[in-house]
Amino acid sequence: MFDATEILQDEGHGISNGVSINMIFCRQEGVPLFHNAEVAPPLNESMRESQLSVLTLSTGENLTHCNKYVITRSPRRFLYAVMCDAELVT
Repeated sequence: MFDATEILQDEGHGISNGVSINMIFCRQEGVPLFHNAEVAPPLNESMRESQLSVLTLSTGENLTHCNKYVITRSPRRFLYAVMCDAELVT
């Protein structure tokens, strides 16, 4: 997970457009966890990395994603992503 967040933060530059990414690491020991990363561009030029918020869900928890920044702040208010519901089932 550390490698994924490091790549998404893009230290030194930051992302140009917002994105929402869903991740499950299949070879991880134990019960699989679902991760949703909301990534937004830097708020200003002095901020040299992407804004990043990662939500981790366990079995039985739900996530509803909409095309709007929920955690991160951005002058661009809408994400160009697909709306989806995700539920972990064992």
